[in-house]
Amino acid sequence: MTNRFLKFDIVVALAVTITLIFLAYFLFGNLVMNGWITRNIGHVSEIVAGIAGTLLGFVIVGVTLVFGLLDRPRLQILRDSNQSKTVYDIYLTTIVWLSMVIVFSLVEVAIGSSVKLQVEGFTLGSVVSYILLFTMLASVTRLWRCVWVIKNLSENMIEQTRTSQIAP
Repeated sequence: MTNRFLKFDIVVALAVTITLIFLAYFLFGNLVMNGWITRNIGHVSEIVAGIAGTLLGFVIVGVTLVFGLLDRPRLQILRDSNQSKTVYDIYLTTIVWLSMVIVFSLVEVAIGSSVKLQVEGFTLGSVVSYILLFTMLASVTRLWRCVWVIKNLSENMIEQTRTSQIAP
């Protein structure tokens, strides 16, 4: 099985990001958006970095549990399906995207409103904010995939438990 859905998630995140940016500028204008970003850049970025760091910890624990217990009989269904690589890719890309969220949040905090570099009406802070928005949306799609993996593994293990209790 190919991981086309992982690429599709990123395309969707990019499309949503571009749509949100165009809507914001269409509804509020360049000056209002740049002003809002400049005033709120530090506070939002610090919160985003903290949340992304926390989620990153949970994802690392999740991948450790899934692959640490892969040799257990209850995860036989995952081994038999040959989807271990796909599950690993989901978790690894989630870790990468959450790490990028943290990096861009910290860059945004570092540049703050002190950098007034402006190109074609866009400040450096606003460009970093848009990149951060994209990485956040990509991370959300990956987190959703991680939850989906855990949900399906849990349902399969519950079904195995029921089946083994019914069988003589």
